[in-house]
Amino acid sequence: MLLKVLRHEKGVTQNEVAMAIGVERYTYAKWEQGRAEPCILDIVKLLNYFDCKFEDLVGEASLIGLDTKTKLNDMQIKLLSSFNLLTEEDQNKVLGYISALQK
Repeated sequence: MLLKVLRHEKGVTQNEVAMAIGVERYTYAKWEQGRAEPCILDIVKLLNYFDCKFEDLVGEASLIGLDTKTKLNDMQIKLLSSFNLLTEEDQNKVLGYISALQK
């Protein structure tokens, strides 16, 4: 799940998310760290809190070559957060630049 990315984009703490959806901070922290997974009711609460689609919450890890247990480092989180704030046109420019760098 991309909880940490979504939380950073929203600019809130783990405690603020936990309180908003009615769970303990340590429970939310386990979800964010991938040590536990929320039940379906808590997933719905997270979707509503972050105002996102299911795909945004769980990510499309297989499309970027990651399995769902891969932990993102701070630079990757910052990159994803910044990328998500760009317009679709600018996102395509970034992807084109990355593609050119990989050749």
